[in-house]
Amino acid sequence: AAAIRGGASMVHGVQMRNAAEKLSF
Repeated sequence: AAAIRGGASMVHGVQMRNAAEKLSF
């Protein structure tokens, strides 16, 4: 369960980062 949560949070972090980059542009 911990590994799944870690992977989900990691993917979510990447998505948020991509969204932030799009907003910056």
